[in-house]
Amino acid sequence: MGDPLRRIAFAEPDITEEEIAAVGECLRSGWLTSGPNVLAFEEAFAKYVGARHAVAVNSATAGLHLALEAGGVGDNDLVITTPYTFTATAEVIRYLGADPLLIDVEPRTRLLDIAALADFLRTESSWRDGGLRHNDTGRPIRAVMPVHVAGLPCDMPALRALAAQYELQVVEDAAHSLPARSKARWSGAARTRASSASTPRSRSRPARAVWSPQATRRWPIGCA
Repeated sequence: MGDPLRRIAFAEPDITEEEIAAVGECLRSGWLTSGPNVLAFEEAFAKYVGARHAVAVNSATAGLHLALEAGGVGDNDLVITTPYTFTATAEVIRYLGADPLLIDVEPRTRLLDIAALADFLRTESSWRDGGLRHNDTGRPIRAVMPVHVAGLPCDMPALRALAAQYELQVVEDAAHSLPARSKARWSGAARTRASSASTPRSRSRPARAVWSPQATRRWPIGCA
C-alpha cells in the first residue's frame, strides 16, 4: 500500500503561549469587543503598513461600506470595480444606493485591466455639471475599487495616477493581499499622489483600503 494521504490545512493557526496569555489578559480586563487592546492593534497595524490611520471593524464588507460612505458615495452614483471578486465588493456599493460599473480583468492576472479602464474613461465618460459623468446614463462616477487577488496586488501607482487624472477616489479591496507589496509599498497603504497628466483637473483624492489579515478573515482593518 502507498503512503496515506497527507492532510493539508487550509489555514493552520500559529498559536504560542504568548498569544494564549494575551487572550487571557484581555478576558480578565473586561474588554471583549473594544478597549485598549484594539486601539493598540490599530496603531501597530497602521505603523506596520505605513498608513496614517487604521480602524478595526467586524468584517471586510463593513470596512468597504464605511470607506465608500466616508467618500460621499450615495444615491445614483457609479463606482468602478471588477467582476472577478467576492460579492461583497459590489454589494457594498448597492448599500449606498449606488451601482457598480464593471471593467474587465486582465486574462493573465485576473486583476482590474487598467488599460481597459483608461479606454473606458476616455471614451465613455465626460466632465459635465461639475463632475465626471457616464456618457450613456449621465450618472456621476465617484470612485474606483480595485481588487487585489490571491496576494497579487494591482499596479497601484498606475491606477492612482489615472484616478487622479479623473478625480476619482480610490478604495482598495485588499482583503486577499496582506502582506503583498506593490512597487516596494504594502498594497493598500501607498499614499495617493497628484497625477503628472497635463489636464488642469488632475489632482489626488483620498485613498482608502480594507484588509483581512487572517485567512479566516475575522479581523478586517480599514486604513487611510
